[in-house]
Amino acid sequence: DLVTCTEAWFEDQSDLALCYCAYQWLLDNGMPLKKRTAEVDAQGNLIENETVEWSKQKSYDHDDYMIRAVQAMVNNPDALKEIQDQYKYVMVDEAQDLNRLQHVFFGLVSGSIDPATMMEKPDMSAEDFILIGDDKQAIYEFRGADPTTFIDKSDANGGQFKTKLLKMNYRSGGEIVESANRLMKYNAKQIPMQCDYSPSRGQGAISSQSYDTSMDGAFQSMASIKEDLVVEPLDGWGEDYPKYGVACRTNAEVGEYVLACIVNDIPFSAKPGLNPFKTRTYKALFSLLDIASDDNKARYRSVYTAFKSFNFGLDDKFIGFLKAQARKVKKQPLIYLLQEDNPVVYTAPSHQFRNEKFVKPYRDFLNSIRKIVVRGGELEEILQLKDLSGNTVESVIIALQKNENSKQKIKEVAQRERGFDDKSEEEEKEDTMTPLKIISKISAQKGDLGEAIDFLTRLRDKDAVLSKEDEESRNKTVVLDTCHGWKGLEAVKVFVPMNGGTFPPDGASEEELESERRLAYVALTRGRDNVQVVTSKTDHKGKEATPSQFISEACIMPLTTSSSSQEDPTLEIFKQGTQEIIAMSILSDGLTDREFDRLYGF
Repeated sequence: DLVTCTEAWFEDQSDLALCYCAYQWLLDNGMPLKKRTAEVDAQGNLIENETVEWSKQKSYDHDDYMIRAVQAMVNNPDALKEIQDQYKYVMVDEAQDLNRLQHVFFGLVSGSIDPATMMEKPDMSAEDFILIGDDKQAIYEFRGADPTTFIDKSDANGGQFKTKLLKMNYRSGGEIVESANRLMKYNAKQIPMQCDYSPSRGQGAISSQSYDTSMDGAFQSMASIKEDLVVEPLDGWGEDYPKYGVACRTNAEVGEYVLACIVNDIPFSAKPGLNPFKTRTYKALFSLLDIASDDNKARYRSVYTAFKSFNFGLDDKFIGFLKAQARKVKKQPLIYLLQEDNPVVYTAPSHQFRNEKFVKPYRDFLNSIRKIVVRGGELEEILQLKDLSGNTVESVIIALQKNENSKQKIKEVAQRERGFDDKSEEEEKEDTMTPLKIISKISAQKGDLGEAIDFLTRLRDKDAVLSKEDEESRNKTVVLDTCHGWKGLEAVKVFVPMNGGTFPPDGASEEELESERRLAYVALTRGRDNVQVVTSKTDHKGKEATPSQFISEACIMPLTTSSSSQEDPTLEIFKQGTQEIIAMSILSDGLTDREFDRLYGF
């Protein structure tokens, strides 16, 4: 509403207004820069200091410039007229993703908004003002996008913009397009339109498949790709889009498909934040367990990285000094550190105390882990070991995971992934234990902690080979991403996990359901030839789950054999959805003969 931060605070003394005030103050006064220093006192104690300095340069982002541009146009009529005289043709692409501020900005430039009232007026200075967009793909509300304003501007909904519909979908096959159309009929707030499909794309195929657990769904789905690759390896794929993709509602679900790809030896692409093997929490935990691996490379990895997550007073120079001293005595650095009674790493007189105070405790810490594993001990024993600060391994891992959860919370709130705000303290604690539970589960399955560690080592080594991050290799992999990340992309075959409680989330309001449907629409229409919706009786959090309501709304048929069709939980929900969509289609006069025959013929 173009009010100052002070005005916002007096009008609405909420947390949001308070954050706005703090943010504006930082913009006007510079940003804090933290500086950390470390020194050793006369007794050899490591002293860490942290100071905060303020940058003298003000910091502005894109939105800040947009706000100031709008303020300048509103407050300076001459400048506004000069801008309006310059731009007579205003065309905005992806207009469904504009936020309120951007709508105001383009309205002022085109002259369709009165700067005095900030309301639309019947005339404008521009000769043409064109908004190009698809409200069915409006999925960026987390960035402040306001699809309602875009929808209301259409003359189909009483707005001033004459609407021209481009109905043809040139990406997906007919079955996929029709399912997506049926799904979107449940949204009350939209510009009325049903997409057609290009005959050149064929019918395509869309179906659902139910599994016992979400992990089973991930493994079986990737196993089906593995079978395809025996006949047609991805090395020969030459199109400018990938052949296979997975579009997940949450980041956690992507992690299951990462593991499934690794186990099935399938090359894949996933952003670093979506690959659990790339997170700091798992790297810290693995850095300890590696010391007990039978793989020499893994043990070196442990020695060279564990001290970065656990406090033993060692700096980055430690590795170089260790290698240098090991060369002098003609030993491998690993053997020198772990087997020497008094390994000397620091030789300078002023730093020799570090060998006794820091190096030996680090050596003993690593050897303790190895001894626990060799004698068949439990993971819990390792978790109770302490670093020099007195922190247990368990407390460090939990702290790192809390940090990861905080990052994830920001992303999930941003992407409208509900659940964090409603979590109890017990549930939050349970989330922080997830990495430890996964390791414990693998250990229990293998029957031995040492075997579990070797298994994890092999998985990470395979991850390093199979995970492709460069754009050049991306299309020759299975692309794993969230539904939001798939916007604007496509693949020949796309898998979409779709459990109720996750997609859509439990307790979603009608407005949130409409937003979730748009996201489901985007996910389903990423597939060119084939879309496989994946459901499970147990979700990725280990909780009981049912198929998403979107499956029945879109009338997506279960992929079953005659002997198992009665057992598939998607079957009953499909039957219910079929009756609903028939009634809705008849009322809206949108049921084609083909749809009618197929629905009644089921």
